[in-house]
Order: sequence, then C-alpha cells, then structure tokens
Amino acid sequence: MAASASDDNYFLWFSDVHYDPFYATKDAFRAPYNIKAVCNSTALSPVIGNIGCDSPKALVESALKHAAVVAPSPSFIIITGDLVRHGVDMLYATNGGDEGAESRVGSEVEVAANSEYHVDAMNKVGDILNEVVTTFAEAFPDVEIILSLGNNDMVPDYYLKLQDDTSDLDNNLSIADPVDYGMLGIIYSSLSREGKEVSPDNTSSLGEQRRSRSLLSAKDKLTFLKGGYYSRQVSDSLTILSMNTVLYSSFHGPEPANSDDPGSQFAWMPRMLTNIRARGTSLAIIVGHVPPAYALLNSNLNLVGNGKQLWREKYINTYYDIVQNFDDVIAG
Repeated sequence: MAASASDDNYFLWFSDVHYDPFYATKDAFRAPYNIKAVCNSTALSPVIGNIGCDSPKALVESALKHAAVVAPSPSFIIITGDLVRHGVDMLYATNGGDEGAESRVGSEVEVAANSEYHVDAMNKVGDILNEVVTTFAEAFPDVEIILSLGNNDMVPDYYLKLQDDTSDLDNNLSIADPVDYGMLGIIYSSLSREGKEVSPDNTSSLGEQRRSRSLLSAKDKLTFLKGGYYSRQVSDSLTILSMNTVLYSSFHGPEPANSDDPGSQFAWMPRMLTNIRARGTSLAIIVGHVPPAYALLNSNLNLVGNGKQLWREKYINTYYDIVQNFDDVIAG
C-alpha cells in the first residue's frame, strides 16, 4: 500500500497472489523447496494455507477482507502479476508432470507449448484469473483495478507467443477476434465484458456488476492483444501504464518476430508519456511484474533468475532511455 489510509489519496498494491483453486485436493501445487508442506489433503491442509503451497481462496479472501478494513477507500488498486498458481500445465501434462515443471529446459517448454493439452491449460489460466479478479471486485466493488501480467499468468511459465501480424487490430479493431490471439486473447476474454451477458439487476454478484464495467475494455483491446499492456487514467492528474515486462525477461519465449520491440510496447510508451506531459499537470506511474534489473546470486539464497538477467540487457537499455526522457512526468 502506498501512503496510508489516513491520507486523502492512497492506493493498494498486491502482487504474486498465486491463487490455487485446487488447494487441499490431489492437484494442489507444492513448491519443490518444501517437500514436507501439506497442500493436497482435505483433512490435513490448513484452511488458511501453508508455507510451500500456493494460496487457497480462504487466504485471498482473508487478506482482502483485512485490506478493506484498514484501507476501505483506495483511489485504485494495482496487481502486478502472478495472480495464478504455479504449474497450471501440470494439471494436464501427460508425461508424469514433467512438461509442467518450472525447471524445464527449452526443449521441454516447446513440448508443453505444442501439446494437445496446451489449450486446456491456457483456458484454465483464464478461468483462474477471472476468479481472482472477481474476488478482488467483490471486496472493492467501486474501485478501479489495474492488472499487469506475470510469468505464471501464462503457460508454460514465461511462454507467451505474440501474433506476428496484428494488422487487423490496427485497421479494424472491432472485428478482431480474441480467439486468434492465443494466451492474450484468452486473458482478454476472461477479463472483459466482450462476449459476456451480465445481469443488470441485483441478482448478479458484486463481482459480476464490477466486471460489467470491465477490468479490460474495448479501448484496451488494441494494445492488450498485441502484447498484454494497456493504460488507465485513474484521475485527471494520474495515468497508470500497465506494462507486460515478461516480454523482456531472459526466460521469455518464443522469440517474437519484432525482437527489438516485442508487441510494439516500447513504441507505445513514449506516445503515452508525451500525451501525459501535454496535459501539463498530469503524472504517470509505470507498473509491471518483472523489474528492469539484473538478478544477483547469493550463496545462501537462490534469487529469481539464478544469477542470470531478469531482463535482457538490450531491453533494459531501451527502457531506461525512454524513462530518462520523461522523468518529469513519471511519478514512480
């Protein structure tokens, strides 16, 4: 949470929720570093969750309930990725689960991405994202929620295939079918009103009413289907740029056609920041999941990246060139 609930303006910041709807069942995820964790027993798995397990619904709801008490009226909420449990493709893998392991080598990633169960795994990610966002919406039904994608919000882990030809988006957005855009299309469909009938009366849940105003809207479609990014103006003086920084990770695959600017996100950034600057009194906050930095290897703790780059160097350089040109309008 930035600032405090006693301030006039504050926001809530969540990350790495890793919601597992299969917690306390045989399909629950258990982290390999904690083989003693009990995640898959209806009788023995603690209701509120366990160290080494991904988050059960009770834990997510408890955290949000507490947040709503201590900070009941945030200006907006940001969720910087990894809403989804680890290893969703492990639920469908046919080779003893190996295809769903996060420790896969490159060839195993391709096996998983080209498997018969890949579509089922992608759809399940969309379902889990929808359920998590609905839970947030029910806790904060009148608050704007801005989401960034994390590496576990796609399957296999870090795998996001971009559509090489997005001319239909540029030329006629209304006819672009999310089905043609793979994982990004599935996520867009799960988080937007498009293709959904939402009851306008009081019989629909708060989450359904919140989604009827769309976490993702038609105006986000162009950039989201291109690369999983979008912007949200949360007030007259503040715009959030939600970036898909997974595209810049040294673990991201497959290699996009436009490898210098995956999804044209770097071309989009300065256009948005120029427009924000032109307003005169407006600022921007940039959010994303994978930070633009290198990971260090500590002898006592394996940090993300295992001593490798979090971002590829060329992307770090491009990003900071843009940021330095707009440091007068970037608030964070």
